[in-house]
Amino acid sequence: MGKRLHLLLKAKGLSNSYPVYLISQSVTSFTYGFTCTNGVEYQVSFDPIKLSNIEHNQSDRIYAIAFAPKTESIGESKHDKRIKDTIAASITGFIDQEHVAVAFICDSNDNKEKCRYKLFEKWSRECLDAKTYGYAPRSIEYQNNMEVFGGIIWKMADEEIANYLTLVDEEFKNK
Repeated sequence: MGKRLHLLLKAKGLSNSYPVYLISQSVTSFTYGFTCTNGVEYQVSFDPIKLSNIEHNQSDRIYAIAFAPKTESIGESKHDKRIKDTIAASITGFIDQEHVAVAFICDSNDNKEKCRYKLFEKWSRECLDAKTYGYAPRSIEYQNNMEVFGGIIWKMADEEIANYLTLVDEEFKNK
């Protein structure tokens, strides 16, 4: 199942992305990798995430994405547009292949979550076909004044996931 992602990306004509290969797969989690021209290896993981306490038959179709470099750059480090294209293609490819929605939560360990959030918003505007994929950025403030930045991407033709996400959104608005 996981090996198909590379073939799916190739079939979509996403030639500007790096080749993506399967690193590991369990019953519910998937980890892919790709290597940039400068030698940096990235990992892109998709793991189930619970967005809400709402019991719904679609709640197990939401995955969180995590991506990070796993090795250091060999030589000079430059901006590499193909990284963005590969991650965006991996997200849409995973959504298409597994029939799921993908959520992202910006890491706040280094206080750069707002920068990550803005960058992911920019990537989404540039890379997602707005007629095919829905994108809902979110900044959620909890009672203890903690703010979490993230969002969710789904295929708009998937009405069951869209309805579930509407319920989740209403739950957050009513808190």
